Amino acid sequence: MATGHIMLGHNFTDPSGCWIRSTALEEVNLAEVRGHIFVLVEEDRFVAYEYVEGRVHGLSSVSSSFFKDFATYVRSNGLEDTVGLQIRGQTTQEMVEFDFGDCGTVMLNAQNTHHDTPFRTTGWVFSCNKGVTSFKGVESHAPTTKGPHKVFIDGKLAPNVLALKAILSSFNAIG
Repeated sequence: MATGHIMLGHNFTDPSGCWIRSTALEEVNLAEVRGHIFVLVEEDRFVAYEYVEGRVHGLSSVSSSFFKDFATYVRSNGLEDTVGLQIRGQTTQEMVEFDFGDCGTVMLNAQNTHHDTPFRTTGWVFSCNKGVTSFKGVESHAPTTKGPHKVFIDGKLAPNVLALKAILSSFNAIG
């Protein structure tokens, strides 16, 4: 990623999704974005490395011990460069991610896409009920036209969401 850029998710509708791409900091209104995916750094702090448009989700229902336990697990297993923490809010809908290489990635509700068996589960939702913690895979990478988790298309960055939807439709990823 170029210096002075961040990975920023732009939400869109019809179908509902999020286009995550490199965005110049000077184009970002910091009052309208929030951290979305966090990486564990020194002193067991989580720092955002991907952002999305929108307000910060309330985390009052999440036990503070979850973050401490998660950090301890990640650090003790040497996963700092492999595992991140994504804040999704209360949604548990299954999502599919399409990788467009330098053009970014697109996350879509799995029910709104045409895709084969997912290549890899990339996100899980954790929940706790009566002292029992469980998790469910809710994000996955779709197979692409060039093999698992490779660039979906070659070409230039779509200039806007309408062009992006046309690309997705031309590859029959959406209806």
